[in-house]
Amino acid sequence: EGGFYKEYFAFSASNKNDSIFAVIDTKAKEQTGGFQTEGYFNVNTNEDGVYIGTDNILVNIHPVSGDQKALVNTSKNIKKYSTDGKHTAIITADSIEVFDEYVNKISEIECTDNCDFVRINNGFIVVGSLDKKLIHIYKYEGHEEATILHYDAEYEHEEARLSADRSTLMLFNYKRFRILDMKGNIICDVDIPNASQTYDQQYIREGKDSYLEVIYYDGTISKYSAEDGLLIETIEGSPPDESLYEEFYTNDYRIESTLHEAPKVYNKNSGKYVCDLEKDAYLTYVTQVDDYIITQYMRTDGTYFGYLLNAKCEKLAYLPRICDILNNKIIFDYPSGYIRESNIYSLNELIKIAQDEIKGGN
Repeated sequence: EGGFYKEYFAFSASNKNDSIFAVIDTKAKEQTGGFQTEGYFNVNTNEDGVYIGTDNILVNIHPVSGDQKALVNTSKNIKKYSTDGKHTAIITADSIEVFDEYVNKISEIECTDNCDFVRINNGFIVVGSLDKKLIHIYKYEGHEEATILHYDAEYEHEEARLSADRSTLMLFNYKRFRILDMKGNIICDVDIPNASQTYDQQYIREGKDSYLEVIYYDGTISKYSAEDGLLIETIEGSPPDESLYEEFYTNDYRIESTLHEAPKVYNKNSGKYVCDLEKDAYLTYVTQVDDYIITQYMRTDGTYFGYLLNAKCEKLAYLPRICDILNNKIIFDYPSGYIRESNIYSLNELIKIAQDEIKGGN
């Protein structure tokens, strides 16, 4: 199977044990590349390039150099796939999965039908089966109205925070940070000195001022401006407590957090134990927003998430990729490089939004 891309003919041939892949330059009448593997190569071509899938991996391959660009890397075997250059949709035994151009999985839809084809183009996906009269059509929702800015998704960072005046965004980890304006333009890139000795980092907002506080194991604290990245001051302090014990406070609660135990919630006035919070991740922030409490966590793989809690510390909503809270709005950092924000809605407000959507659809 295979096809033509420009003057190149790319194909695979398989038997029960292995598969070969080759590319032929039809003008020069010579083979430009190829390889062999156990298993099965799934080869497809279109006006954008040559694509090879095998088991759970899909790549775009250059017909001459052989350079590969990953499109999909999943734990499930790929049955069918389609790509439009920006997004890639695959069919597995029980789901439809969609990946962005940076190999981030942005959606997964349960699908137990025996799907025979999938096509994606310009934000639409069509999935169907030869033994059913029904086809499924999905539309990508980019939530442009919620997007604050877009940045280079290949820039490695652990946290993203907005300045108090919403004039800059800082992307940072323990090694370096980048500051962008609200149009996504890079203001500066800064490498943090002696990064291996960093104990913790805190993004601080005080009034209209914002800065990154880098805390070292020896107690030194360096403060960097969130406006231009310049070093504001260096303070010689006491070495920090390496047990990572922290206390957080809300209107009604005191929350104790340690490294190896679930955070414990106590009534701030009586001292009475209330409940435990999430135990399988490290608690990083607790924020009171009106009558709600937002807890933020970091997993061992470096990803962030949070929960919206009511006044009784009961979970109301899961908040994947939450990175910040500013002016009572929740900020999200998507791995495809989009910073988006959302209000916190009451149940009645959500019902009204849904009713308006239904009326608009009719």
